[in-house]
Amino acid sequence: MLLWALCFSVAYVLTDDTPQRALRSTPVATPFPVHEAFGKSRGEVFGAILSTNSQVIAWNLAGVATFGVSTVSNLAINGLVLGGFLKMQVLQGASPPFLLRYTLPHSLEFIGVWLSGGIGLSAAWLVFRWLCGKPSLDRASALSLLMSAVASAVIIIVAAWLEVFVTLRDVL
Repeated sequence: MLLWALCFSVAYVLTDDTPQRALRSTPVATPFPVHEAFGKSRGEVFGAILSTNSQVIAWNLAGVATFGVSTVSNLAINGLVLGGFLKMQVLQGASPPFLLRYTLPHSLEFIGVWLSGGIGLSAAWLVFRWLCGKPSLDRASALSLLMSAVASAVIIIVAAWLEVFVTLRDVL
């Protein structure tokens, strides 16, 4: 989470309005590409959002096989993109209520992403210790990682539902 927060902060601070000067007359964008939701059922949009969230979680969990590289890069990119996006919205004049409406439902999604990042890094550390011949994975650790992975999956399912039925309720 600290890596994500650091990248988010860096992107927020360093993003200026240079690319946005040409877009001053453009309405403030929403975090979800709403144009892709038109003409689709709530179930289709839910499936698309859940698929995207699942891919983010999978990249974080792949840290087990990549010794944490996929997890670190995924958390860094996620933080940089969100920080830059939020700063551009602020520079375009987005009001605090607008920003809260479109980002607050994602707070649950962030928890799922951060939790899966913790799992990916913890599991990578345990594999590294095992490769070095040190005791690493006991039953309690394995159960904890498994329970955390299940919790992460449940969190992103709930987050996708909230995004479809709360954030986008006026669009769909």
